Amino acid sequence: MPEIEMLCIANSRKYGGRCVAGVRRDDRSLIRPVSDTEHGSLNESACQLDNGHPLQQLDVVRVGLSGHDPRPHQPENWIVTDRPWKLERQLTLREAANVLEPLVVEGPDLFGTSTDRVTWDEIQESDLQASLAIVKAVAPTFCWNQWDPTQRRAEFDLDGVPYELPITFDFPYPAEGEPIHRSQASWYFTISLGEPFAKQGDDCFKLIAGAIEIPAGS
Repeated sequence: MPEIEMLCIANSRKYGGRCVAGVRRDDRSLIRPVSDTEHGSLNESACQLDNGHPLQQLDVVRVGLSGHDPRPHQPENWIVTDRPWKLERQLTLREAANVLEPLVVEGPDLFGTSTDRVTWDEIQESDLQASLAIVKAVAPTFCWNQWDPTQRRAEFDLDGVPYELPITFDFPYPAEGEPIHRSQASWYFTISLGEPFAKQGDDCFKLIAGAIEIPAGS
């Protein structure tokens, strides 16, 4: 059973549990630690570190893996062991930028499409190679979902193609009572492909699972 070091780049909500994504420190590949349940959600306790604190973005943690669990829509999945995750250190924003910049996806496509989803037929036909991506969003606009006033979203361009995707973790922008928030900064967004959504023909939607503001001057 291997044990790896991983830089956390996302810790978002998923079916009452958590969905975590990271960058392996050994080969710099993207990884999604999961449970062996139907949807792979991690419970809250699984994301508690050995110091008792919850996992955060930029934490470098040591994680035990029991085996690779690739799925058609999520090939980066690895099942975790029940060993507590050990915090090794936390990277600074500048250190994190050095890790993330070489992994940035230029676009315009994400996972083979330039829309907000990938259909199940497209996944089966294309032999999907990735369901995690890091993009650099320049001056994105954060807004509320017009059909769900509790859901925040982000609007950004990727090589000239506009995207508007839901944010699936606690995020401060826009603030309560603020209709939109136009950021002047650039951000590294971790984009994750979600589970098949039965009400939409098993389409898998693109989600913003993590967001790291890029330091000025980087």
